[in-house]
Amino acid sequence: MPRSYDSKVVALTVGHSFKWVDNLLSQNELPGVVRARQGIPRVITDDGLLAIELTRVLVARVAVPIAKAAAIARQVVESVERPTTRVILDDGIVVEIDVRAVEARLQARLLTAVEAVSRPRRGRPPRRLTAELE
Repeated sequence: MPRSYDSKVVALTVGHSFKWVDNLLSQNELPGVVRARQGIPRVITDDGLLAIELTRVLVARVAVPIAKAAAIARQVVESVERPTTRVILDDGIVVEIDVRAVEARLQARLLTAVEAVSRPRRGRPPRRLTAELE
């Protein structure tokens, strides 16, 4: 079973705001992102994390529009050639992506992010805590 993360862990890992990640996932279809109905948190696998990071880098460093960057990230993640991928942009500009280096960087950041983000408790507090508060 593949590992999965929530949007807060992913936002901290890629170094962008939760709102940016949420908007990206709401408006674009990326591999490795499982959507459910409203009110249920998204589940993001390692492929989804890679797609989000590739989108972020393409937008921030290469100034590719976000929809185009998401499409490129989808193409890279779904491609068979994972170690290094070449992408040809509209004007004949070629971008070479070292996917293994990006994945290694993400895994290093992910350890810190998982430790920093705690899962919020849901539901009523345990009965003994309620008595202590009164």
